Amino acid sequence: MAHPFFFSSSQYPLYGVYHPPIGTVALQSNAVLLCTPIFHEYIRAHLIVKQLANLLANSGYAVLRFDYSGNGDSNGKSRESSIAQWIADIATATEELCDRAEVTTINIIGMRLGATLAAQAIDKGLSCDNLFVWDPIVRGTTYLDEISLLHAKLLGAPPIHGDFVECSGFEYSKELWNEISQLNLLDAALDKVKFVCVAAPETDIDADAFLHKHSTHPAHTKRIFTTTSIDTTNHKAIDKMILNLEAAKSVAQTFLESAS
Repeated sequence: MAHPFFFSSSQYPLYGVYHPPIGTVALQSNAVLLCTPIFHEYIRAHLIVKQLANLLANSGYAVLRFDYSGNGDSNGKSRESSIAQWIADIATATEELCDRAEVTTINIIGMRLGATLAAQAIDKGLSCDNLFVWDPIVRGTTYLDEISLLHAKLLGAPPIHGDFVECSGFEYSKELWNEISQLNLLDAALDKVKFVCVAAPETDIDADAFLHKHSTHPAHTKRIFTTTSIDTTNHKAIDKMILNLEAAKSVAQTFLESAS
């Protein structure tokens, strides 16, 4: 049974849900941290993240899913968020998962910007055995262009840039907007990660570029095609991409194969 709880961070209490390993063989030496998307994509992804956590827990893995500061049920406002704080939240969540699962290292599955944040955390020293990036945000500028166009399509006007940037129902500080624009997944050093898997649409050339950079040996990388293509400026298409149970099953199966 999943256990919701709050745990500490350097600034705000974070909300998390711990899924203990289930089954006749609990793989206590393995644990998985789920790093979710942010803001409006987090809301869309909530169900599939829960389903993925259940799939992994039912296979004997300890799983923690959590909300970053200013997201979901964690404390803080969206306008107070920063990349540095979210990376610190991942480190705090990792410590919490290690304590609860009694392990010293973890595996990470990151979705959308959560994948980018996870890679940045690893680049800054976070220990991770296997990293799975699911529909990752490779270039922050592309992501901001996409969510701005999505906002314009839904509301008939571009995001409002004032004291804060109002986009898709959330307020981004100018600093956060700029920080996201500077993100580039290709810059992350992942030399100590044992296995990297990318799950993304077949036409995602940025995801291919990321995987190519880390293809030091064929056994260390893998590519999963979640669909043929996706229009990330169409909210129905985004829902289809994020609410993809078959992709979740594929990610879970690949994880189980690589971690066994």
